Amino acid sequence: MLESEPLRKFIPTTRTQQKKGQKTLITLTNDELNAFDQLKQILTTDMVLRLPNNRFTFKVQTDASDEGIGAVLLQIYPEGDRPIAYLSKKFTQAQRKWSPMEQECYAFICSLDKWHNYLSGIKFTWETDHKALTQLNQKAQINKRCERWRLKILEYDYKVKYIPGLTNSMPDYLSRSPVDDAEEDSDEVSLLISKSTQTRFFRH
Repeated sequence: MLESEPLRKFIPTTRTQQKKGQKTLITLTNDELNAFDQLKQILTTDMVLRLPNNRFTFKVQTDASDEGIGAVLLQIYPEGDRPIAYLSKKFTQAQRKWSPMEQECYAFICSLDKWHNYLSGIKFTWETDHKALTQLNQKAQINKRCERWRLKILEYDYKVKYIPGLTNSMPDYLSRSPVDDAEEDSDEVSLLISKSTQTRFFRH
């Protein structure tokens, strides 16, 4: 199990699949043996991260569920897509009330924020299983939140591609078992602070 230690934080649900190392002899249950076999399988599959390589095109896959968002940053190698980084975050109570369009778009916004250094100034592909998002940049959005995000997204050089949900498995899994704690949309917090400041200014 020591071989998996450097990779543990990059593998979803490893904490539930790997018990803390013990020096004493232990007897594993069938469930624990199955978890061990599953972990070994993960370490030999495409889920293991690779280091970024500028020779290959970047791709972002995103998804949202009732629980949170998930995203994967990949690069397109000749032998197939290879993951570079994962993103998994819970929704706040307010975000749980957003429309599916807002939740799915938020997953992409968080991806851009997290992986800006990789994606800024290059061409990349965004894959989503929410078909409405393929029209996001083609017209202004009635929803103010989505319109604000649309304008932010325009800073990036990407093409959006719809993919069926069954082929969007990694982000789907990450969104249904979110890891990171929920946090408010930073842009929205800034707007609230700005409005509060303006209100105090005009009162004076």
